[in-house]
Amino acid sequence: MSLRELVLINFRNYEYEKIPFFEGCHVFYGPNAQGKTNLLESVYITARGQSFKTTTDRKLIRFGERSAYIRSRVCEAEREKEVEIKFSMVDRKRVRINQVELESAAALAEQFDVVLFAPENLELVQGAPSERRAYMDSILLGTDPAYRSLLRSYEKTVFPITAP
Repeated sequence: MSLRELVLINFRNYEYEKIPFFEGCHVFYGPNAQGKTNLLESVYITARGQSFKTTTDRKLIRFGERSAYIRSRVCEAEREKEVEIKFSMVDRKRVRINQVELESAAALAEQFDVVLFAPENLELVQGAPSERRAYMDSILLGTDPAYRSLLRSYEKTVFPITAP
């Protein structure tokens, strides 16, 4: 997935922001509490349909507003797609790709690949190997459709169910 443009309206601390993206690496810097993590969160939501910071969509809506909106133009396998996500205080989350509404936001995870490594993930380096395996499994489950059946086969082999 290659991000081309991001528009945020009433998302977190952004009233309105239109950000063009170009090929290559992007670096976001600035003082604390200016919205750098919120910007990355909006990209993650574009690809996964959910936040990595909160389970409550209402927290994504700018204080004092009734709704928030994210629109992204992305290029996936040489095809450009427009992803729109609308959050509301009174209605369910709405997700559209190229103006076609999806049944659920979870369907975005099947469309795009994204990997997040945040400060909260330092346990992956410092913690138990099982945490690293679980993290890698979650990434592979989201990026390779065949991995789910391979993982199930592996788990049945390594951890067979035994009758008492």
